[in-house]
Amino acid sequence: DESNKKALHFISRGINSIGFNLIKKKKITHEQLAHLVKHLNLDSIVLNFIVGNRARIIAEFLSNEIISGKIDPYKIRGSVDYDPLGEFTFKGKFYDNEKTDFTQLRSLVNFAEANLPEYRVISIDGIKFNNSGASVAQELGFCLAIGSEYLSKLTDSGLSLKNITRHLQFNFGIGPNYFMEIAKLRAARLLWAKIVEAYGEVDQKLGRTYIHSETSGWNKTIYDPYTNILRTTTESMSAILGGTNSLTVKPYDCIYKQPSEFSERIARNIQHILKEESYFNKVSDPSAGSYYIENLTDLIAERAWNIFVSIENMGGYIEALKKGYIQLMIEKTVAQRNKNIATRDEILLGTNR
Repeated sequence: DESNKKALHFISRGINSIGFNLIKKKKITHEQLAHLVKHLNLDSIVLNFIVGNRARIIAEFLSNEIISGKIDPYKIRGSVDYDPLGEFTFKGKFYDNEKTDFTQLRSLVNFAEANLPEYRVISIDGIKFNNSGASVAQELGFCLAIGSEYLSKLTDSGLSLKNITRHLQFNFGIGPNYFMEIAKLRAARLLWAKIVEAYGEVDQKLGRTYIHSETSGWNKTIYDPYTNILRTTTESMSAILGGTNSLTVKPYDCIYKQPSEFSERIARNIQHILKEESYFNKVSDPSAGSYYIENLTDLIAERAWNIFVSIENMGGYIEALKKGYIQLMIEKTVAQRNKNIATRDEILLGTNR
């Protein structure tokens, strides 16, 4: 009830996409979910859930709401974060085991295709790579490898490429390197389209991808937290100019305490200012044609593609992770970035320069 009240408060102040984090709840029932979304117009907002391996419960609940509320299923939009490869990456184990998880994922995609045609049930989490200190090219390359692994395993199990791609979402963290982050999202769309095309698919619509972005936690400070507002502002600009579909702006104080009502208001208003006063929603690709950004896009695309190919040559993402290749790459990058920051070769806005 408390979360429902908060969601309604946010929506009344202009937010049109809500995310509920239920990952720590041991039990989720349809009755609880009904309380959670009470008075929310499910067909006019984007509804996202962070629930891990209980994604099927959410999908079934939404399907029931469609039937009972006589809602057009094509108007139910949002996502759940079922991501067995992400779980394996960051916790060292699958939800259950590899075979069971992919069987459940196949079943979830089939259920969504039949009942929630516009709902995304496969999540690829680049945010954790970003917050671990991975480079722009590494984050993108790893996410492409995860996406390719999902395509490979799910098509092998009998799912069509169309069914998979329309229910898949990339989540990227957005760091402080302004132009590089713009270029990263542009490169992501380019490379994902090439991967889908490699499966023999000629329909270009299937190569489109949905991107959600979140301002980074890696570069935020507890010593002068108000400078985090500057950082989340430029990061938000990068995400929007890069063409993100949706965006989470993290409150400036969330890294060291429960966000206050004031910090949440500031986070919302960053989006409102960029949309309503800076008109960032009026142009689809404002950076197109910029010689600098086009070159950066090509550079990141090439580096990320090389990382992706090296992972594929190892036998795919799971094998590369088991061999420690991905962990070692991030460790080296973090060590170098810390050194660069200490010597001011890399700038974290507002504290060291």
